Amino acid sequence: MGETYSTRPSEILGISDAYTAFCLDEALFLRLARERQDAEREEVGERRQLAAATLADGSRVTWEPGEPPPAAVLSLVPMER
Repeated sequence: MGETYSTRPSEILGISDAYTAFCLDEALFLRLARERQDAEREEVGERRQLAAATLADGSRVTWEPGEPPPAAVLSLVPMER
């Protein structure tokens, strides 16, 4: 509501004590910042693409980037001797 009306939440609620108003405004600001950060992370997660490999039998295997690939994919990698 503060952004909508361009005023602090404590003013909307009519809190006159300066310290109480500060604490309320700060808490709500941090809450809003956290919600925006969580929403941004969710959006990035949705855009992230899966890593993929095609096996010899033509099937396709996918996994999350940054995670180790499945054993079926590792078996395709030649081992060093």
